[in-house]
Amino acid sequence: MELRNIGIALLALLLAAMAIVPLVSAAEEQTHAAGSTAIQPDIDPNYHPVRYGILDEPPFVKVTKNPNDNQEQIEFVYALVSKEWLATNGLTDSNGSVTFSIPRRQVHFVKQQAGNPAHVPTDFLGESSSLADNPVSVLWAPKNLLQVRENGESVAITCPKTMLLNFNNMKETKSKLESAKSENLLIPEVPADSSATPAILSVAPASSASMAERRYYSDYFNLHRINGVTGKMQPAGFSNSGESFFSYHEMELYLQQPTDAVEYIVYHRTDGRIIDYVSVHDDYALSTPLSMDVTYLSTYLEWYFYVENGPVWYMQFRNPISGTWYSASHTDTMNLSHYVTQITPSTELYLNSVPPTHYFYTRTSPFQADWTRTVGLLGGNEWHTPQETTSAGSLPANNQYVQLTSNWDSSGRIVTTQVCGSNVA
Repeated sequence: MELRNIGIALLALLLAAMAIVPLVSAAEEQTHAAGSTAIQPDIDPNYHPVRYGILDEPPFVKVTKNPNDNQEQIEFVYALVSKEWLATNGLTDSNGSVTFSIPRRQVHFVKQQAGNPAHVPTDFLGESSSLADNPVSVLWAPKNLLQVRENGESVAITCPKTMLLNFNNMKETKSKLESAKSENLLIPEVPADSSATPAILSVAPASSASMAERRYYSDYFNLHRINGVTGKMQPAGFSNSGESFFSYHEMELYLQQPTDAVEYIVYHRTDGRIIDYVSVHDDYALSTPLSMDVTYLSTYLEWYFYVENGPVWYMQFRNPISGTWYSASHTDTMNLSHYVTQITPSTELYLNSVPPTHYFYTRTSPFQADWTRTVGLLGGNEWHTPQETTSAGSLPANNQYVQLTSNWDSSGRIVTTQVCGSNVA
């Protein structure tokens, strides 16, 4: 991973920005209400802040456990409604979200410990016996990812429509949700790959270091105070005839402090296993609070990152078929980071020998960032597409054996395809 430098040009940019942006105290800067709609400054698209080498080594070098990981409880919201009622009474927004208001007794708030799978609860299904023969929609999601407004005996909820699980009747609902409780993709840590070790790969570190491509999507000067990002990741191809390598397809989130970052990683192992995991960098301390074996998973995973007061960083995967959430937390205790400054798709490869001696190929497509979360001017969460809150840097130069293709789609999402392989030019 690479070092990044800021020079005189950045100083000039900052001085220019000061002429139009009011100065604030350190305390005000930490509590500033985001949601600005100011136009992004016209600056060099290749600009990116220095990070003091926090990502200058691949994750396999020093994976450790951090005592500040997975100490939090996460509050989930459960609700079940008739699909027919929702189609008539729900308010659908052009951004794909739906808002509905239901009696307080039909909403349940359940706390789950970070570090464990959170299955959709079936304890409350009996309360909806009147819907036995009707299609239903089930909501099961962290409260902090939703807009939840309690008003006396009613609760108004806004959520992405894609977050709802849909079933034909209550019998199917209970059967599928009970079956999903056996799912547990969690592994305690990223296991060693017996056919690819740091000792083997250390013979060619100089050559391996150049096998990376990135594209930077930046909230220049933190105008929007992005405190959450969500997206999807889909491993889509693997082949290996005997090469020894580490293949990382990533979405790197650089945070407020230059020594803080969180990476969502698809790790294609040489033995064919595929692991999705989160790497946390906090003031040079590296940990892996969440790792999952997705080798045989037949769907994409949704990924979520958000910062809450404290600040605590929450990192999650969701299986959109079973509705199961896999959660991690990290409590930032010094040099606090409250928001995201860059969203950076990254493709990286580390080889045993350069050039490679065997054919191999790994692919992740799509790996995308769909939404960014900010704090609204009047409080509460607001969701915007990445194109509304970030500016795209230049396309990466082509490097041999790796390929990153990353662009906006028609809805303003960052959609990325990442490939590593012996025949990639």
